[in-house]
Amino acid sequence: MRINFKLNGTEIQMDANPHERLSDVLRREFNILSVKESYPYGENGSSTIILDGKAVPACMVPIFLAANTEIITLEYFQTQNEYKEIINAFKQAGVSLCGYCNTGKILTIYTLLQQNAYPSEEEIKDALSGIVCRCTCMDDIISAVKRIKPQRKKR
Repeated sequence: MRINFKLNGTEIQMDANPHERLSDVLRREFNILSVKESYPYGENGSSTIILDGKAVPACMVPIFLAANTEIITLEYFQTQNEYKEIINAFKQAGVSLCGYCNTGKILTIYTLLQQNAYPSEEEIKDALSGIVCRCTCMDDIISAVKRIKPQRKKR
C-alpha cells in the first residue's frame, strides 16, 4: 500500500504493509529511536508521537492510519523552543527523566498546553493517565507545568 504523510516537516511517500505498526516503520525506515517498544498497550509512553496534533502511542497505530497525517517525533520536537521550556521546567521542578517514558511525558504535556495554556491539576493528571511512569511523581510534573505557564504568557 502506498502511504503519504508528513514526518517532522518532510513529505514522505512509501510502500508499506498497511497493518504494520507505525512505531516499527518509524524505527526501521527513518531511524526514529525516540519511538521505543511499548507493545501491546502503549501505556508507558515510550512510543509516543504527535499525530495531527495529538499525543498517541505509535505502537497502537497501524501504518495505514498514518496516511495523509502529520507526524512529529521527539527528535524533531527537541529542536523547538517549546521543548526547551518543558525541559527547563521539568528540571526546576525535579521531574526525573529516566529515558524510557520521557517521550510520553514531554509530548503529552506539549499537546495539552497547545489545547489549554492553563490546565488544571485534574486536566494534567487526566492527560498523563495513560502513561505509567515510575521514575517521577505526579506532583513534580504538575509543578513543572505550572512553571511553564508564565513563560507561555510572555509570548
